[in-house]
Amino acid sequence: MDFSFISWNVRGLGKFEKLGAVRSLIRKEKPSFILLQETKLEQFSPVILRGMGYYQGCNSIFVPAIGSAGGLLSVWKTDFFSITDTVLDRRFIAIFGKAQGCELNCGILNVYGPLTEAEKPEFFRHLLDFINSHRVAWIVGGDFNAYLCREEKIGMACNFKTMDRFRNFLDETQLVDLPMQGGCYTWSSNREVPTFVRLDRFLICEELLANFHNLNQILLPKSVSDHNAIALKCECIGWGPKPFKLFNYMLEIEGFEELISNSVESVKRKNGRVGILNILRGVKTDIKAWSKVQKLSNRDLISETEAEISRLEVDCQKGVIVQNCGRQ
Repeated sequence: MDFSFISWNVRGLGKFEKLGAVRSLIRKEKPSFILLQETKLEQFSPVILRGMGYYQGCNSIFVPAIGSAGGLLSVWKTDFFSITDTVLDRRFIAIFGKAQGCELNCGILNVYGPLTEAEKPEFFRHLLDFINSHRVAWIVGGDFNAYLCREEKIGMACNFKTMDRFRNFLDETQLVDLPMQGGCYTWSSNREVPTFVRLDRFLICEELLANFHNLNQILLPKSVSDHNAIALKCECIGWGPKPFKLFNYMLEIEGFEELISNSVESVKRKNGRVGILNILRGVKTDIKAWSKVQKLSNRDLISETEAEISRLEVDCQKGVIVQNCGRQ
C-alpha cells in the first residue's frame, strides 16, 4: 500500500508562492493524503486544487477560515482511500473510511489547535470526546499549538498546564507519538534570538502500528511557512534505479557535444568493431556520470539549498541550547 501522509501549517494558501510551494512538496513527496492547516481561505474552488498540482483522481474537504484566521483542507487520492463519512468542525476535519490494502476502518483527523491558552482546555476535551466516541484506527495529524515536554521548546517560558493537558490527552486516547526523524522542532520565530517549538505532529493508534511496523515520522525542510511540513511514511519496496532520461537542455550545455564525441570514440577503441547498441550503452553511462558532476538537475540544486537551510537552522538551535545552558 502506498502509505504516505503529509501535514503542514501553510500559513495562507491564497498566494501564488504558497500554492507553488505546496505543489513542489506534492511532486517531491507524492503523498496519498495531505492535511493543510491555517489556509486563511474563506472560500474554496477547484482552482486551488489545480494550483496545487491536482487535476484528477483526488477528492478534498474544506473548512473555511473565520476572517483571516484558521482554515483547514484535506486532500487525498481517490484510489487510496474510500470514504464512508465525514465530520467538519472549526478545529478539525474527520474523514472515515478504508485505505487501499488495509482492512481496518480508519479515521483521518486534520487538526488545528487554538493559539490562545484560554481556549486549549475546551479544545482538548472536545477532541478527546470525539476520538473516544469512534472506534476506528486513528491517524491524527496537524498543528496542535501545544507541546508535550520542556525538551520540545527552546526560548521563552514553558506552559506546564498545557503540557499536562496534552500528555493527559495522549494517555486517554492511547495514541502514539512516533519519534521524529530529521529534526526536533517544527516552528521557529525567525528572530535574532529565535524560539523553536514542536507544534506539529502525527499521532497514531496502536492498532495501526501493529499492522504497519515500518511507519516513520519525518521532519521535512522548511519552505515558505514558519512551520516545517511533516511526513508519515511506511517504508516501501525499492524498484531499483530510475530509467535513464536525456533532457533537451543538456544539448545546449557547453562541452556536451564533445562528451558524446569522446564517448563514442572511447567505446570504439575499447571494443574495436562494435554495434550501435553497445555504443548507446557506453554513451548513456558517460552522460549519467557527467550529469552528476555538473549537477544539472534543478531539483537537486533546490534540495541542496533546502538541506543547507535546515543545517543552518539546526546549528542555530544548538547555539541557543548552548547559550541557555551557559545561563543556567
